[in-house]
This record gives sequence, structure tokens and C-alpha cells, in this order.
Amino acid sequence: ELKDAELIRVILSTIRHLVDSPAAQQCHELIEFFGNALTDYLDQAIEGRFPENQVRLLLDSLSILALQRGMQELFTEKRIWERLQKFRPEAFLRDPHRRASRDKEFTRIEMVSLFIVAQVSVHPSNRMTWLCSERLAAADAGWAPETQYPTRHNDFEPYLEVLVKDRDDTVRTVASLLLTLFQEKKFHQPAEELVGTFKSVLEWWKVNSTTQYEAHRELLDNGGELHIRGLRELLDDAIRRREYQIVLTSMETMKYCAPHECVLALSLFSRLALEPKFKSLFRDALEPLLGCV
Repeated sequence: ELKDAELIRVILSTIRHLVDSPAAQQCHELIEFFGNALTDYLDQAIEGRFPENQVRLLLDSLSILALQRGMQELFTEKRIWERLQKFRPEAFLRDPHRRASRDKEFTRIEMVSLFIVAQVSVHPSNRMTWLCSERLAAADAGWAPETQYPTRHNDFEPYLEVLVKDRDDTVRTVASLLLTLFQEKKFHQPAEELVGTFKSVLEWWKVNSTTQYEAHRELLDNGGELHIRGLRELLDDAIRRREYQIVLTSMETMKYCAPHECVLALSLFSRLALEPKFKSLFRDALEPLLGCV
């Protein structure tokens, strides 16, 4: 058990840098090792045996890991939602006046916690259990597995319904996207009923996607208006980065774009694409979507 705050900061900063590296992400054993180690740190933080001023750095590292499918499965096994709930007193969550008075650091901790559980919740086996062969086989064998994770109706969804009224745009966006994804009945409607939702999310995604990282950085550096890059420009950017061995990381793109929220938007698009009746919605969306390939 580590107790020196400065040593923990150095260790966590190094881990965060490593897990955000594409080269390290190709090594499943290494990433799984860090996932288990950081979860152990999280338990120490919950028990009060971890420096409070390093909790945000710990959660940042977990949020990067949560973007990966394998880690979403690990965090499901580790019951990450139940762990993260212990950072959020129930009364605080449901009282908007108390939420309004929170400090900046708590806001960031709550937001990053939301990023983590959001990524876990959109894993296909947690979100669309009817597609999960293992859970279907378990049901056929006569026992009922948990249908979703986190459990929704009396747990996760009420939490999200509080967050859609939050004063922070990012928190509202994440909560809104998740609630839309979870409403499976929406996808049983005719395609015309979802045109407005699809176009709204697509237009938001075009602007905030990490594919537009260069455009946002130029805007911040030089001012002016945001120039949305087309597919040809995105390919040129990708070729240039490969030539100069420039690697974009999640933490870097977060300064300009919305990587966590965009994963949720892509999950919504992928759910729509499963249904033949929604394929016509994608006629004008192929070029921007190809930009993230």
C-alpha cells in the first residue's frame, strides 16, 4: 500500500500516459494489469486510504481504460458502478441546491466518474443483452442473468435523469445520449420518427468528434471561425501524422474535442445501423463517419 502522495502522483501520471498510448493498448495483458491495479487503488480511495488530491488523476486513468472493450468487460466484473457510487452521496445527487454549490474539483471527479460508467454501460453485452449469446444461452438453461449493467430502472436511469438538468453542458450531453440509447422502444418506431434525433446527434458529432481535432486546435490558436474538415482533409491529416509519427491521445484530444461523448454518439449510430429501416438515414452521413476510420 502506497502512502506517499507525491510518489502516487508520479505513478498515476506514468500509468495514465502509458494506457493512453496506442502501442500499450495493443498489449491486452498490460492493460488488464493496469485495470486491476487501478481498481485496487479505487478501493483504497473509497476506504479513505488514498490521497484525496490524487483521486481525480486516478479516475482520469480509469476513464481512458474504460474506452476499451476489454476494460469495459473487466469493469463490469468489478462492479465499477457500485464502487463509483460511493463517491456520490444519494442526498447530494437528488438535491439540486446542494449540487449547485459543489466545488470545481468535485465537479470534475463526478464528470470523470460518469465517463467511466457511461463507457461500461454501452458495451453491447450490457446495453443490448438480446444480442449477447452467453446471456441468451444462460436464459435457455433456466437461470436469469442480469439484463443490463448498471441496472437501470431503479438505479442508473434515475441518476441520469437528475444529470440531464445539470448546469454543465458535458454532463447533460452524456446523460441525454445515454437515456436515448437506453430507450429501446425508440428503435421499434418508423424511421421517420427518429430523423430529428439522428440529424441533431450527427450535427453535434460532426463538430465535436476527435476527427476535427486539428480544426479545433487551429481555432484556439488562431481565432476566427471553425472550419469543419472534409474527408480529403482528414485523410491528409492522418497521412501527415503517420509520416511524422504524431500520435493523438485521449487526454490531448479532450482539450479540444469530446471523445467520451462521441463514443456514445457512435454507439447510437451503430444501434440504428442494425435495423434495415434506418439505413436510409446514413446516406448523408457516410463521409463524416468514414473520417473516423
